[in-house]
Amino acid sequence: MGKDFSELILELHKKQLTIILALDRHKNMFLSEIRKLIRSNYDYTTSYLNDLKRRGLVEEYRIGRYRIYRITSKGEMFANAVKKIFGIMG
Repeated sequence: MGKDFSELILELHKKQLTIILALDRHKNMFLSEIRKLIRSNYDYTTSYLNDLKRRGLVEEYRIGRYRIYRITSKGEMFANAVKKIFGIMG
């Protein structure tokens, strides 16, 4: 797991952890699906996602006007560390 992930868990907002775990499960999600999942408005959701992108945990791609997010390999390792720490079955 490493010190980096332990510190990162403390830095992230609870909703960002929810996003990471959902993307780990589903692999790809539309922005609108993520907004509904975390029950947040567009501005907060994109702010959370931009921070996760900056940290290299998720990436964004577009199909037409749709924004789709997927977890990166670093994000998958982080999600596994979160599940291990919190005892979440994957």
